[in-house]
Amino acid sequence: MSAIVTARTTRADLRSPAIASGARIAASARRLGFWSAILTSVFSAGWLVTWIWQMTAAPIRWEGAAAAAAEFQFLHILHLYPSILLAPTFLVLLAAIYVYAPSDRKAWALSALAVGVLYATMASVNYNIQLVGVRMSLQAGESAGLEMFLQAN
Repeated sequence: MSAIVTARTTRADLRSPAIASGARIAASARRLGFWSAILTSVFSAGWLVTWIWQMTAAPIRWEGAAAAAAEFQFLHILHLYPSILLAPTFLVLLAAIYVYAPSDRKAWALSALAVGVLYATMASVNYNIQLVGVRMSLQAGESAGLEMFLQAN
């Protein structure tokens, strides 16, 4: 039996077609999906707000790495903080969607989860490079070799 059985499941429930087909979803999976959707929305909105703030208050103009180092402000990378938190919460949301998906659509949900893993890996590596290596170099006024990594490029 592939169904999720909870403490409140009765013998009659075990014989029901919904349980037999695995259509019932545990309350913990529903809660996890709900909160990951909320956090994904919050972090997405946080990125949008901080990006708009950065683009209006301190727009980045590409005039070379040395100019970027000279003009660097913390506001230029502020939008990366909600972005780095978005990646894991988005993965949890995709996992919850996979659990919730009916059996005839699980392949689509699993495909989305696979692409989400690629996104989360790429984004996490990129944002960590930006927040650690690039930020520290720009704050120190160093620009040699950063051309490829700067967001303004």
